[in-house]
Amino acid sequence: MISGVLLISFSAIFLSSDLTDARSSANGQPLILTPYIENGQIEEARSLSKVGRLPRAQRNIPSYSGFFTVNKTYDSNMFYWFFPAMNNDKEAPVILWLEGGPAVSSLYSLFVLHGPYIILQDISAGLRQFTWAKEYNVIYVDNPVGAGFSYTGSDDGYVTNQEEATDNLYEFLKQFFQVYYEYSKNDFYVVGESLGGKFVTSIAYRFLKPDHLQKSPSKE
Repeated sequence: MISGVLLISFSAIFLSSDLTDARSSANGQPLILTPYIENGQIEEARSLSKVGRLPRAQRNIPSYSGFFTVNKTYDSNMFYWFFPAMNNDKEAPVILWLEGGPAVSSLYSLFVLHGPYIILQDISAGLRQFTWAKEYNVIYVDNPVGAGFSYTGSDDGYVTNQEEATDNLYEFLKQFFQVYYEYSKNDFYVVGESLGGKFVTSIAYRFLKPDHLQKSPSKE
């Protein structure tokens, strides 16, 4: 129930944010970045994904958010919110956070456990004193498709096994590191809780497979 309330609160904040003019006409619509990657418009994708100041926030924390299409056949898209290290350490490790559940939004841990923001009683955005984002680059992704804001255009797009979930998450990471290419050489850690541990081990194993060398996330 708490996660549902947080999602509603975040939705209200995100959709009413004072974003750039380039995004104002698209407010309320998913920002899907995959077409920009395919057209070689990496810098535009980065610019569009930059999150504006949250209403009544105590401080603006630089961050990026949007969707990547992970399965075109079913129009499956994964939502993320990325926080570069607040200490501006260019070599800080990248942490991918995977929620449990199954299908609980990663925004729960962002707002309740270790993200830089907390939601106050008046629905304003406060700052957490101790946050992972202070010293690490943290990716919060709604995994698998169907969790949180991640969605699909077809019932067939919902995953039915661990391999499908891993395929989608791997495709997400490939596109993520194309847009935010400067982090592709940093140390990379996958962390999760509860059922998220299954996704942690499966995506880690995918990176260790021999064919990963041909699929490694990088700037193209």
